Amino acid sequence: MAKKQEFKEPPVMLVQTWYDLLNNKDSKELQKSGQDKLLRAFNNDPQAIADYLKLHKIIE
Repeated sequence: MAKKQEFKEPPVMLVQTWYDLLNNKDSKELQKSGQDKLLRAFNNDPQAIADYLKLHKIIE
């Protein structure tokens, strides 16, 4: 029987980098990369991403 993988929070600096990529206005490719990395890291849960960003004061 497969075990559900336990969620491990990614480092703040890494999430900040992915968030910065997502907000890159010059490159759609970088935006997509940042979005993909954030979604993968937080099991495709946008609310978990928002909560993490707020908790670590990356966003208000």
